[in-house]
Amino acid sequence: MGFYGWWEWSRTSSAKHGEVALIDYPWKKQWWVLLGIPSVLALGYFLSTLPEVSYGYWDAFTTIFALVATWQETKRIRTAFHYWIPINLASMLLYGFKGLWVYAALMLIYSVMSVVGYLNWRK
Repeated sequence: MGFYGWWEWSRTSSAKHGEVALIDYPWKKQWWVLLGIPSVLALGYFLSTLPEVSYGYWDAFTTIFALVATWQETKRIRTAFHYWIPINLASMLLYGFKGLWVYAALMLIYSVMSVVGYLNWRK
């Protein structure tokens, strides 16, 4: 996804001049994101059947919707941060519950960066 995003952003003519045009994608057109719910349920069920997996559904939620947010970011859609902020906060709690404090701290940093990114992309 990182390579795809770099490729998408670098092929626009405005990116070559140091600026990137952002896209406003109305909430009414984001109904397809609801398809993430059955994906979360399916992946969560699968993860829950694996031995020693805890919080399978929660992990599936953060994974599926992080993919949605990443795709939106590759397309320069402003609402990507509306997904990133709760995903990063949920990931921080998930890692905290699992006792993975370094990753929980990293998600806290990502949460702050998401808020800053949102504020910058609003301009």
